[in-house]
Amino acid sequence: MKEQHMPEQAYPERVRLHGGRNVHAAQPIDTGHITACAIYIDRGAQNTWLPSDAPVACRRCTRDLVRKREASA
Repeated sequence: MKEQHMPEQAYPERVRLHGGRNVHAAQPIDTGHITACAIYIDRGAQNTWLPSDAPVACRRCTRDLVRKREASA
C-alpha cells in the first residue's frame, strides 16, 4: 500500500521570494525548488527562507494545499 502524504509534507518549506511579500509553500526538486503555486525557484536566487511552521500567505499556494488535502482524505 502506497503511503499518502499530506500536502504540508509535500511542500514542507516556506519561502518569501526576493522582493515579494507573500510566503509560499515549497518543495525541493533536482534543480532548485517549486512552490505549490508552480513558481520555480533557482537555487542561486536570493530569497528569504522561513521556518516550516510559518503561515502560507500566497492565496494560490493555500488553495492548492487545500485541494490536495481534500483529495488525500
